[in-house]
Amino acid sequence: MKLLVVDSEEIYRDIISTCAQARDLKTKTAASMEEALILFNDWQPDLVSLEVLSPSGDGIELIKQLKEAANDRIIPIMVITFKSDDATMNACIKAGADDFLAKPFNEILFNTRLSTHLRNVLFSKESFQKNRDLIYFQSMIEREHRMAHQVLAHAMDRSEDDDVSVAVTRLAATSFNGDIALIKRRDDGALLLFIGDFTGHGLPASIGALPLTQAFFKAASEKSSISEIAKHFNSILIDILPDYMFCAAYLLLLKPNNVLEYWGGGMPHAFIIDDEIDVQSIRSKHMPLGILAREEFEDEISQVKLLPNTKVVIASDGVLEMCNDDGVMLGDERFNAMLSCHSNKIPVGAYQAALVEQLIAFQGNAVQLDDITLLTLNT
Repeated sequence: MKLLVVDSEEIYRDIISTCAQARDLKTKTAASMEEALILFNDWQPDLVSLEVLSPSGDGIELIKQLKEAANDRIIPIMVITFKSDDATMNACIKAGADDFLAKPFNEILFNTRLSTHLRNVLFSKESFQKNRDLIYFQSMIEREHRMAHQVLAHAMDRSEDDDVSVAVTRLAATSFNGDIALIKRRDDGALLLFIGDFTGHGLPASIGALPLTQAFFKAASEKSSISEIAKHFNSILIDILPDYMFCAAYLLLLKPNNVLEYWGGGMPHAFIIDDEIDVQSIRSKHMPLGILAREEFEDEISQVKLLPNTKVVIASDGVLEMCNDDGVMLGDERFNAMLSCHSNKIPVGAYQAALVEQLIAFQGNAVQLDDITLLTLNT
């Protein structure tokens, strides 16, 4: 720690320096205000003691100049002066002084005040360094997040969201979406879809998205069965996810003859919308991906025959658990009512847009607490 002693009298420069050096402080002295400013800027002390009575200028003005030169640094200024009236003390404090002692001063009192200011300076330096470290780590995290965003976005660019039979909406609760929706039209005309909801949200919930995305498109090109894909996805997640994470999911294959094959684990039931709304035919019957060991995994698939111009709506639990401004959860019944509001005959994109508009209106200004994925499929 460094103390700059500003006093026109040599005896007090020596006394204050001796007291400070006894506490292991480095000291430099200035006899004039001009010299004080030069030393202050060049040496950058941590603390200043100052006599406002000086033949070289106005001590009050020097306090202001020193505070201005300090910028954002916290450098306490202790005024030690013969002029100890209330008016002088008030003027010094207003100019920026942090302490005021009358000459001749008591050495014990001086040391007590000095200790207090040194603790404040040390705390300020530690806080400043921690703040710099936090800013640095924050910038590194933001950089890494941008890189992760770019990698995930590039991988998911292959998803054929513009397929005329499908509309998909993804709304992240944070900068990263823990839900995943992938679409691919196979060479044989069948439409392969995957909707996954990882535990939690944000970056940790996105760690399984990249390997599943790569495996999904490889499976589509190889025309793998739903059962094979489900087993493969489970194996991937068993290897990479921690024990407390998993992925609730639907894997679906819509064939050209409108037969829908699917595997479901841990997801809410889907909605088949024709003349009526069917909530029984597509249900998630298995454990989520990433929980059961390979030898225990249940790969049985189900299938349902859909009529032409039928819609299938799949929503992650972030939709059904959405709350409005009053804290009321949307729930299955209200969502079912929303689905009934629109004609099943309108194009899938228009149907999805109207549904999303209703969801946003229901949510109002309430905070979104979970990732949301909504997918509508039209035969």
